[in-house]
Amino acid sequence: RAIPPDPRPTFLKNGKLQVSTHLYFSFKQTDSKKSRTFQLLVGTLLLFILVASLPEVMLFLIFSVYISSGPVFALYRRIKKIFKTPAINPNHNPSSPSK
Repeated sequence: RAIPPDPRPTFLKNGKLQVSTHLYFSFKQTDSKKSRTFQLLVGTLLLFILVASLPEVMLFLIFSVYISSGPVFALYRRIKKIFKTPAINPNHNPSSPSK
């Protein structure tokens, strides 16, 4: 028999991320003009079926992915900010003498 890995480090990591100051996606920001109700209904139904098949495992995985999304999006925003092209000042004329 295989010995399952110790779940305590994962539980501690998830607990620490739950009380962190990372920004998480809020499901309140929905665009009603682009809403796809049928796709949302099917996705929700599939999610319920997955959770009902193995509730402990699936809920743990779903919340782990959601909790991990905060640091992942923070890293994404930081990388995007580093590689962002500098804004060009429309009033700046490089050929004119500076005062």
